[in-house]
Amino acid sequence: MKWKPSVSQSVMVASSSTALPVRCLSCFSPTSSTFSKSEHSVSSGTLIGWQPVRFKARGNEYQPSVRKRLTKHGYHKRMKTLGGNEVLWRRMLKGRTLLVHGNFNRKPSKGV
Repeated sequence: MKWKPSVSQSVMVASSSTALPVRCLSCFSPTSSTFSKSEHSVSSGTLIGWQPVRFKARGNEYQPSVRKRLTKHGYHKRMKTLGGNEVLWRRMLKGRTLLVHGNFNRKPSKGV
């Protein structure tokens, strides 16, 4: 019969999204696979020997670059190709006020 940790033998660690179980790696003796409750007590306050379950951080893949966005989807790129020109015409006929991506909130430079 396989050993499965019960709620009393694992501690739940609060994460930003979910609770993760934490298990003590030193609670198992090398000769047997029995759980020794006397070595570590959850209520003792110290969690020496307890290691959290590690996971990879997700959601930080998109790092936007204005230069890349404008060179891929900007007005000049749309005007260069036949497909891009068709995109501009479709957006004009539909009545879009903004035809392409751009930095339209920028203040005009002084002295130019």
